[in-house]
Amino acid sequence: MGFGFLFVGYLLTFNIAYSSYTDIFAFLLMLLGLSTLSRYAKSFRSALFAGIPTAALSLVLFGERIGVLLGFWAESAAFLSYTGIVASLCKVVFLCFVLQGVAEIAEETDIPVLRLRALRNRIFTLLFLAFDFLLESGVFERLSVFLALLTVIYLLYGLVYTFLNAKLFFECYIWICLEGDEEMSRAPSRFAFINKLRAWEDKQDEKTLARKQEAARERQARKEARSSKRK
Repeated sequence: MGFGFLFVGYLLTFNIAYSSYTDIFAFLLMLLGLSTLSRYAKSFRSALFAGIPTAALSLVLFGERIGVLLGFWAESAAFLSYTGIVASLCKVVFLCFVLQGVAEIAEETDIPVLRLRALRNRIFTLLFLAFDFLLESGVFERLSVFLALLTVIYLLYGLVYTFLNAKLFFECYIWICLEGDEEMSRAPSRFAFINKLRAWEDKQDEKTLARKQEAARERQARKEARSSKRK
């Protein structure tokens, strides 16, 4: 359904300290997943459109970092600060749409625990944005004694928050499978590598569905066995 690419792409965002080098690849993978998920929830379509400028900005930051490494230009603190703030805002808008899409599809498939976790993570996303803005704006620069500590707290919070989102996307990959989706056909992409990636994802979805069906049969067998013992 696309959750596989969303999960793998989001894993790349664990690289908080050097996100400029990996965000472009993370967002391209997530956009690939959303291109499939957008068929199932309105907010996933919104996330797909919101992710395009986010990926474009990530590409700019990636190019800036590579240029600095190769010595083409000097690092600009002002450029990094301003683009960092804009990038954070774009990421939050993108993630809020993704999490709302998860909430919508969880409600449609009657998995309330995923819906609640998606709404919880949206709150964590906004808190992360506020923390990021405060650090990027330089508000704490005069508090040099506490700046290092605040940065450590920010990184730890970012790791925990990112882990919760990744866990949610993985749970969606495991738990959510719309009836009949495995039989649906889709138009092939003009790019061969995307078709190969989609074929790989479809195979993983089929294996996951088979495991879910086997687990459901085992649960039903245990339930029937308990019922027969009571009788």
